[in-house]
Amino acid sequence: MLRLVHSVLPLCLLLACSKESSDSKKDTGEVPADADTGTGTETDTDTDTDADTDTDTDTDTDWAGGDAELNIELSDYGSGGDSATGNTVRITLFPGIVTVFPFTTNAEPRHGSVVVVPTSSGLPVDGSQVRMWMSNQPGGPPLVADSTCSQNVGFEGALTWDHAGVYDWACQVDRSSSYFVNLRLCIAPRLDRTCSSPEARDGDEAADLYISGYSNLRE
Repeated sequence: MLRLVHSVLPLCLLLACSKESSDSKKDTGEVPADADTGTGTETDTDTDTDADTDTDTDTDTDWAGGDAELNIELSDYGSGGDSATGNTVRITLFPGIVTVFPFTTNAEPRHGSVVVVPTSSGLPVDGSQVRMWMSNQPGGPPLVADSTCSQNVGFEGALTWDHAGVYDWACQVDRSSSYFVNLRLCIAPRLDRTCSSPEARDGDEAADLYISGYSNLRE
C-alpha cells in the first residue's frame, strides 16, 4: 500500500496543478461565504437593550419639588426635642434644597408650634416664599393632605402641632413618636404648601430666617 501511494502521488499533484491553472484563467465571481463584501450592510446583532430602567427612588421625591436635595439639621422641635423650649436658631434656606429638622414627641399630653420669622438680612425679591410641612420621612409627603400639617408661611408663620387633644385644627401627632419638619423655598401658587405643584420652581435667591419651637403641657 505504501508503494502504491508514492506511485500515485505525482499524478495527483499534476492534476491539482492543472486544475489550479485552469481556475486562475476563469474568474467565476463566486464570493466565499465568510468574505467581507464591503457593502456596509453589517447587521449588528448586539442584543444589549439597556433601556436605563433605573427608577431613582431618592428622597428627592417628585411631589416635594422634583430633584430637590435634603439638608438634615440636628435641632429637634418636637415635644421630646431639645429645641422645643423657645430656642431660636438662624438658618438659611437655599433654592432647590429641603431643610429638614427632626421632630420627636414625648409621652406627655403636649401641644405647641414651630415658628419662622425673617431676619434683618432682607428677603428674596424673586417671588420665592417658604413652605413648611410635617412628614414621616425627611422631605416626605405631609402627614395629611389638608393644611393642618402643611403651610405656605411666606417668611413669617407657624405650624401648630398637638398630641394632647387641645386643638383639633392643629397637626395631630402621636405621643412617643418621630416625625420631620420640612422647609422649602420656592416660587409656586399660593395654595401649594409643599412646592409640589407643576408650576412650582426654584428661585435664584436664598433666605435667612429665624426658627424656634414651643411646647406646652396641657393643664
